[in-house]
Amino acid sequence: MKLIKVTKNKNKHFRLKDGRVGSIYNSGYVRINGNDRLYQINKKVKVWYNCETPYGYRWERVLIEKECERMKYLQEFENKNC
Repeated sequence: MKLIKVTKNKNKHFRLKDGRVGSIYNSGYVRINGNDRLYQINKKVKVWYNCETPYGYRWERVLIEKECERMKYLQEFENKNC
């Protein structure tokens, strides 16, 4: 994993072993730029907003607050998938 760019918002972009670009954002997201898509790799949780119906939920991404944890999450993704 090699740092290739830091934006003015302090977002960091890395080149992964397989050539894809992994990005960590100050908002808490970790994303992978594949060949033609941008993937969010943060975990998802089911959030209920209406418990009376079986479909009263939505999916939300778990934001990673600390930058070191986002870096670690991206590194673990690279070790597992690249």
